[in-house]
Amino acid sequence: MLLPVDVALMVEMRRRAVAFAAEKNFSFLNRGDGGFSKASFGGDRSEAGRYAANIRWQANTVDSPPLVGYSGDMEGAEKLKSQLHILASTTDTKLAELNGKLGGVTASFRQSVEAINKLAGVYEKTEISKFSREYYQFMQRQEQKHFFHFKRATPEERQRLIDLAKKNADFYNQESLERALENIALKEPEIARIKAEIAPLNDLYYANQWQRFFLVTNTNGHVHRSMECSTTYDTTDWAWLPHLSGLTDKEAVDDQGGILCTHCFPEAPSDYTSGESKAKREGREQRAEEKRVRDEIRLKKKITADGSDVRLTSNRMKTDNRTGEQYASTTKISSITGAKEFLRDAMEFKRLPKPSYLGASWTDDKWKDGLNGIHTDENVAVIAGLLSEKTGDSVDKILNDAEKRARKNRGI
Repeated sequence: MLLPVDVALMVEMRRRAVAFAAEKNFSFLNRGDGGFSKASFGGDRSEAGRYAANIRWQANTVDSPPLVGYSGDMEGAEKLKSQLHILASTTDTKLAELNGKLGGVTASFRQSVEAINKLAGVYEKTEISKFSREYYQFMQRQEQKHFFHFKRATPEERQRLIDLAKKNADFYNQESLERALENIALKEPEIARIKAEIAPLNDLYYANQWQRFFLVTNTNGHVHRSMECSTTYDTTDWAWLPHLSGLTDKEAVDDQGGILCTHCFPEAPSDYTSGESKAKREGREQRAEEKRVRDEIRLKKKITADGSDVRLTSNRMKTDNRTGEQYASTTKISSITGAKEFLRDAMEFKRLPKPSYLGASWTDDKWKDGLNGIHTDENVAVIAGLLSEKTGDSVDKILNDAEKRARKNRGI
């Protein structure tokens, strides 16, 4: 259901389309199926494309005279623009919906036709290798030929094809043949109904020729004027942007980013065609925000305010077996959890009695510095001070809590 628009707008837009066609010495010819054929330029398609692109760009950059029913002031121009956008976007949104339905119904119809064709044996045999490109192209041509033959066949021709399929169908294929015939009986009227809904909407577009925009959804896709751009392929994935219909190129760039196709918009400024897409920009910004959140969470777990590691040096020297040189070992403390474990072990060495199973070589002073000599008073003071700054607790509380964990760990 289209939204209401001024009658004056509709009448004037149709009048302009006819006058423009007469002025440029070409016309829209009725195709006989509810649509219109392309304008004729004496068969010169390249000239037609350049001319159409130039006219479209001028329509975006040159102010048009006010339509009948408006005074020509800014308020009237904005109202006209809003009315045209409502008409275009609502019409194209409905067209996109109907064409989506038509594609699904047609695919189902075609699948049933293919089933009948196969049972009827209409595909010719070929000596071409089944896995070659030539075989694929051959089957594609055959499939298309017989598919359209079935759609356009007379009732007598269809019946002969169905009778042949029934004759060739064995016991196992009878059910699938019946399903295919039932599906064709259901889908064919539905295709006609959807096309009947599409026809007046297409007529409305051809009468007014508003701006349309189509986005290629493949990697690094651009926004195109139509889906017939020479830079695209049969495998190109498209997304219609009906919410932009009736708007200018600048408004399309504001919505999607500077990714207009240089072939569809040959006169567009470079910032309209060489920019970054809205989707890519939003994706990049989203990834940056997710990384910021992850870094913030990671920083909260770190022992230092800037997230750097703390290196603690042992008071015991070790000897390098290869060179014979002596060196002091180090331990890295990165997180709050690591710092608490370090203090728990330090309190076990400093405040709990030495285990009885340790030999005489473990003096009391050696025990208090820890197994590797890393739990010295200086190192404990450094870690306890950093943990106090991070958590807001006092150093005494932090050390007492560490002692409680050490006693629990020892079973004391």
